[in-house]
Amino acid sequence: MAKLNYDEWEGEYGAQKRMTDTCGLTNCVPVFVSQDTNDLLFESNGRYYLWNRYGNSLARILHGLEEIKQIITDWGQEALSMEYMGFV
Repeated sequence: MAKLNYDEWEGEYGAQKRMTDTCGLTNCVPVFVSQDTNDLLFESNGRYYLWNRYGNSLARILHGLEEIKQIITDWGQEALSMEYMGFV
């Protein structure tokens, strides 16, 4: 199972702080890390986002959680409809 390092996410210079500072996202809660550990799916105030941990890019997923799970299971992560939000 892929893991998320505390400092990487919640540390003083962690991703969660960058999401707030650059995109205004609050209450960011990790949902899962992809098997290859490149991507982190997280929830912020009822919306879902995909953060590429190594490229530091962010996209808003245009589906609810159940639909996200079904799409990933059936067709893979690439089939998700997303809105690119830039680099964080």
